[in-house]
Amino acid sequence: MLKVNKDKQVQILAAEVRANRDSKLDDCDWAMMPDAPTDKVAWSVYRQELRDIPDQPDFPHKVLWPVKPAA
Repeated sequence: MLKVNKDKQVQILAAEVRANRDSKLDDCDWAMMPDAPTDKVAWSVYRQELRDIPDQPDFPHKVLWPVKPAA
């Protein structure tokens, strides 16, 4: 059985959280298009909150995911 040290486990978890965050950002790229009928401010705030996830105090162990605006 392969033994992974704690630092490596944290790096792996952080990479997984970032991948999930990146996917959420990709999923809402459409909302920032000039002709998208959306609340640009709400979507901009949401996207910034996603980008700020690695700055959360308990990252990557506890992540407070922002709430996606209504489409």
